[in-house]
Amino acid sequence: MEKKWNTYNLSSKRQLNKLLRFMKIATLLLIACTLNIHATVYSQNTKFSYDFRGKTVREVFTILEKNSNFRFFYNDNFNYIDQKVDIVVKDQNVEEILSRMLSSSEMTYRVLENNLVVLTPSESVTN
Repeated sequence: MEKKWNTYNLSSKRQLNKLLRFMKIATLLLIACTLNIHATVYSQNTKFSYDFRGKTVREVFTILEKNSNFRFFYNDNFNYIDQKVDIVVKDQNVEEILSRMLSSSEMTYRVLENNLVVLTPSESVTN
């Protein structure tokens, strides 16, 4: 005896497959967003209070690396790395410290995954 396919069952299976595919994609996106939120929360919640007067930018990066999970990646040939800075921070996160410290320089920064901070020349310098 030959089994006959009912068109209702066939369209129902297609809809079920579409629903399952949508649920898989939605789950993956939800997981990715959750992991991304966790990474930004650490950088926003880590606060520092420190007197950086008379320290070089390189020394400031070393102090921040020792007291946090942040790692700084930069080119040693940047002139600004060995210049002294005079800033005092109180309950500020790393991004606020970097913004204050690098505001007068020709460098910008980006915070990437695993709290890696990459310093690069500003766009106006590279163009």
